[in-house]
Amino acid sequence: THRFKTMITTSHQGHSMIKGSLGMMKCVLVVLALVVLALMAGTNNMILKYEYTSSNNAPASDLHVKDTSDGIFTNDNDELQLINEIHQEEQTDIYYEMGICPIFNSKPGINSATSLWVEGLKAGYIKDSILAAPDNLDGSLNAHLRDLSTRVLAVLSPTILRRSIHHFAASPNEGSDNRRKITAILEKLRLRHHDKKHDKVKILVFGGSPTAGSNCYRNGALKKDKSGPCAWPGHLEGFLNAYAGFDAFEVVNYAIGASDSSLAVTMMQHGLVPESMKGPDHEVDIIIYAYSVNDFERYDNSANFLHDFVVAADSLAPCDGPRPITILLDDLVVNFHRNHSIDPAEKFHSEFVKMAQWHDLPLVSYSNVAKSLVLHNTSEELFVDYKKDSKHAPRGGHIAIMLTLAFNFLNMVQQHCDDLLYTTGENGENNKTSTFMDPLHLPLIESNPSLDAVTESWKSRIVDAKEKKSKNCKNGGNKRCAFAWVAMRKEKEHYHHVDTPQDIMAESQDWVLDSTWPPTNYGLKALKENATVQLLLPGTVRNEDDSRTGIQIESMGITYMKSYSEKWYNSSLHVDVISRGNVDGNFTMPISEGNSMSNSPAILASGNYSGFHETHTSEYYTESLDIHGHQFGEGLNVTFRMTGGSTFKIIGLTFC
Repeated sequence: THRFKTMITTSHQGHSMIKGSLGMMKCVLVVLALVVLALMAGTNNMILKYEYTSSNNAPASDLHVKDTSDGIFTNDNDELQLINEIHQEEQTDIYYEMGICPIFNSKPGINSATSLWVEGLKAGYIKDSILAAPDNLDGSLNAHLRDLSTRVLAVLSPTILRRSIHHFAASPNEGSDNRRKITAILEKLRLRHHDKKHDKVKILVFGGSPTAGSNCYRNGALKKDKSGPCAWPGHLEGFLNAYAGFDAFEVVNYAIGASDSSLAVTMMQHGLVPESMKGPDHEVDIIIYAYSVNDFERYDNSANFLHDFVVAADSLAPCDGPRPITILLDDLVVNFHRNHSIDPAEKFHSEFVKMAQWHDLPLVSYSNVAKSLVLHNTSEELFVDYKKDSKHAPRGGHIAIMLTLAFNFLNMVQQHCDDLLYTTGENGENNKTSTFMDPLHLPLIESNPSLDAVTESWKSRIVDAKEKKSKNCKNGGNKRCAFAWVAMRKEKEHYHHVDTPQDIMAESQDWVLDSTWPPTNYGLKALKENATVQLLLPGTVRNEDDSRTGIQIESMGITYMKSYSEKWYNSSLHVDVISRGNVDGNFTMPISEGNSMSNSPAILASGNYSGFHETHTSEYYTESLDIHGHQFGEGLNVTFRMTGGSTFKIIGLTFC
């Protein structure tokens, strides 16, 4: 109620810039997600995704959160009705007129990231906004979430949260992609605050089962499914929109259990992302890498796979705009193999730091936030539950990750806005001394470049990248593919035609395409020994108008499962890729009925894949098979044949 009274007072005073420290806190925290809490003051905005009501004079613990389907704030409470009346009468929007950054320009002791965060804690805004979880829209979990949030916030002091700011990339160089993108995000918030027809800030999260929310329903007696809306990406969207006071952010969780970052690379390269996040009109703004737990187990050289991820994210940039801001989230707290040395995990963390600093990438180190708690008490169950599941965080850990990201976003935006004071207006000349080349295209540090060689190599890589982008850019994934499919969790995000194996399966013996819920079942599966399936590929790509254009196919990408039980023992798959000559795009025409060739078809590529490993977990691996000699526009016949065992599972295929 006090928060709403503050809003009313501010509105009657002509929307003056922040009246009092609580107003300042509300104003600034709106940028919490990278830019994310930039409209915290929200004084005259009634466009809300989440509605907070405290009926009569009920205590704060009775706060309810409910979904408002029409997105307009309405309530019987007299004060809230007055807010709506003010909104109708006042046409002036200070953010629309002045922009966001004037709110963040530093005044010592008033609006540092830490002081603003503390003000939000004192006012209760942060804890209240945690209630806007996707599984708490009816308020049924209020008591549980309030208790859990109190425990988490008691540990996450601002001093602890500051440990997570390992590297933030807010270059003063006006040509840097990070600066251009932060500026663009702030502009999105300004427009969205003024008129709901404008696009939201889009955040896309990639990760494995820890990010998907596997086993996150712990920390108490609350019993739910093994995964779901308690995962931190859902918390992040609810928190940001609730605190902002309007429906400003969309966070999509594209985490797939048992996968590593190579799967995300494939998805980004081929544009297998939500339609709502494809350019040029709806491009993704922020991409979060959250694979550290899974990648830790599989890679010796983390810098290479991190670089692959960031370069793939660049492919989602609009053809004429800045790429998404890619945030590296290091959420590997310690070595979750309890009896193993912690040294490999520490080396893994150091690779993150080296990569982020070399290529000037934002790095959020949740590991630095939680590590001291875990090392102090290895039996604790709030952030890492060693008694039950040390690999997957309980819900307290998910809330802590979300708050850690929010604190970093606030810090990043404030630093960005402060930099503008030094590089714009009467200080604009300063920017001329701060012009740098795009650090994404620095040569890999593992290549051991000499100081003399770095600059020339850097320039060459920038030229190559620009030429490649101008040649291949198609606003949302650069590679042109005859077929691209990943068994994804978010099919509803794809409202246009999406390639599926059913489109290209011609003759199948003991292979099935499983699409039954839950998503862990999804995939193309072999069920018996000697199971065989033939896939018919046209040598064309689908255009936006559903017409097709010829293509030269250079590689096959396959994402498949390795597992360990008796069912998977000796699981082996052989693949042959054979030329079919020119075909008209009829996917389902059996080979025996058309396009016969006078000469024996040429085998263009062969590969063997094992579905069994000794590690006691199921994991997905992505590999590429080069295809040599494919002629432009020719179709392909691809045969999958089991050569050992009776089970195999594929969740991704690309022919590009």
